[in-house]
Amino acid sequence: MKDVVFMEKLDQLALSTQGSNDNETNSLLHDFGLGTKARLALCMARQSAKQKQDNQAKVSKSFDKLQPALSWLMDYRDSYEKEGTCYYDPFKAQNNTKDFKANVTRLQLAGLWDEVIALLRDHQLPDIFETNPEWVGKATTYRRLVEPLDIANYYRHARNKDCGPYMDKGRPRRYKYPQKWLERSEPKIGSPKFDSSWLMAEVEEMLRERSFIDMKEKVLDFEMEMLGWKNEGMLVLRTDIGVAEGSTFLKWWNTLPVEHRENSCIKDWFVS
Repeated sequence: MKDVVFMEKLDQLALSTQGSNDNETNSLLHDFGLGTKARLALCMARQSAKQKQDNQAKVSKSFDKLQPALSWLMDYRDSYEKEGTCYYDPFKAQNNTKDFKANVTRLQLAGLWDEVIALLRDHQLPDIFETNPEWVGKATTYRRLVEPLDIANYYRHARNKDCGPYMDKGRPRRYKYPQKWLERSEPKIGSPKFDSSWLMAEVEEMLRERSFIDMKEKVLDFEMEMLGWKNEGMLVLRTDIGVAEGSTFLKWWNTLPVEHRENSCIKDWFVS
């Protein structure tokens, strides 16, 4: 490939044919007919790429500082699992000190990921950031751990009455973007009808639906999807939804017609 040149020292490139320390690169650019404007564009591109790398390094540093907060939220979730319930409902109720701390931690982590998404939208992170397996993994872990808390907070404050359903009006970009990253990194996943991170948003809305006939097909799809996740080990009843007495999920289940419940593919999850 005679017409391809790989240049490692664009930051040292002279803006004219005179004065470059890299005589070989300067000569090649001269042969290509690149004048001052083209050389300036190359230098700006190099500087932009360097700034993007610096921004990613700053994000990584911030992420490392907040890793203990993420670990604490995992312990928070696990503490309720040991009590036989899902962390969704206790967080929504906010009856304990640790629930309040969980909310503060949620907001801290939201600040970091909002910053990441803002940088992405402004094209201030490397182009390969969204496909980097490390960041796709970090974002997916964050989304599946923390989004249920955002949903609980949304419905705790009845924001659905003013803004509409969470998935239509309330879902932040810090969850939308990472979900798309995962879907692109694993094409076989595609765009799922439901996802464990926002599963409870669907439950909250179906709980408010008065007509079972209007949502019957959705309920059937929802139950089949959940059963598949559970069989594949992707859904843990106590951790992800909670089927204990008084839980949001059980309240929704009890609103369904008896005939449907008796023939449902997930009927074994519940104690009569």
